[in-house]
Amino acid sequence: MTKQAIHRLEKYSKAALLQSIKAINRSALVPLKTEIILKNKNYSNEFIIRRLISNLPPHLNSCGPRPNPFIPWDKNLEIAKIFDDHILILNKYPVQKGHMLLITSQWQPQNGWLTRKDWKAVSEIENDTKGLWFFNSGPKAGASQPHRHIQLLPRTHHELICPRDEWFTKQMINDVEKFDFDCSSYIIAERKREISCKSTDLLYKQYIELCKVMQVGDPSIDAKPNVPYNLVFSDNWISLFRRRMDSMNGFSINGLGFAGYILAINRSDIAWLEKTGPHVLLKEVLLPIN
Repeated sequence: MTKQAIHRLEKYSKAALLQSIKAINRSALVPLKTEIILKNKNYSNEFIIRRLISNLPPHLNSCGPRPNPFIPWDKNLEIAKIFDDHILILNKYPVQKGHMLLITSQWQPQNGWLTRKDWKAVSEIENDTKGLWFFNSGPKAGASQPHRHIQLLPRTHHELICPRDEWFTKQMINDVEKFDFDCSSYIIAERKREISCKSTDLLYKQYIELCKVMQVGDPSIDAKPNVPYNLVFSDNWISLFRRRMDSMNGFSINGLGFAGYILAINRSDIAWLEKTGPHVLLKEVLLPIN
């Protein structure tokens, strides 16, 4: 990653907060109320575990076919158009203010390969607004919608990216191709990042490298990824987690779980989590390479 200082205008983050106020007034945005629980000293510095107080959002409570909320997307949630192929919108049911979704303006499958156009849109936003990015590749990786969307939790320059930022940083490797992946279910690599037109190519190339090394597949060979996965990335690191299932003991885990954010709902076994700890929960939903 380049050592030059990154100057950001944060126009997207500011626009998200302004649009949130308008959307709430129009009943288009439904912020979720939560409370922090399980302040266990063994993992309190690495995880923020919340219990949902609000009613369960429809995407967490329903099963079977659902209407696509992104075709068309709710204009009350729209923040900005990103080039010709993407729209930045608000998450309709946020826990954090300003939670954004980068969606494709036309249908693209969530379980397909991320394209160079996707990474170009990510780079455009990232060069302006700092934050924690995550992508859930399908239902087994915690995705609630089949239409392609990449998520962003904005952060100020003084905010910690996520509770497990130190954990990610300690496990970073410099050379993906030399990573020893025997029996591994995740990889964390140092970001190759520049504030320039090259940032898209660097991101896309590193994404493909991670997928190949973790035996997720190769878009030049495979029609779609062979294994569900989560991507979680910041300015400094990018990670990929192989998934075998989306939940354990009532806890649904998406990319945010690996960043240290876990949400308990009415069917979650909080006593089990308190006894075993969140590290066991995350391990159970991962798929190691044999």
